[in-house]
Amino acid sequence: TELSADYRFQPDSGWGYEFGVDYRRSRFSDLEIPRNEDLWSVQAGLTRTVFDVWTLLIEYRYADNDSNDPTFSYDRNVLTAGMLRTF
Repeated sequence: TELSADYRFQPDSGWGYEFGVDYRRSRFSDLEIPRNEDLWSVQAGLTRTVFDVWTLLIEYRYADNDSNDPTFSYDRNVLTAGMLRTF
């Protein structure tokens, strides 16, 4: 089961932004030791069009996976910076 919401605004020039939130519930009942997990994640980013066909992207993502098996519980932080080319 998964629920997701995203919003993105990218003007023709200047800075754009995006924001998203996701929730996923997983049930692994066929395993030898059944497991349930709840994964929450959020992401936020800034974009800027440069040179007409290139986009600068700076994005941060955070995820928290909660499992009844501690081996599969984790937090994750990801920071991304890059350039994208549009066609």
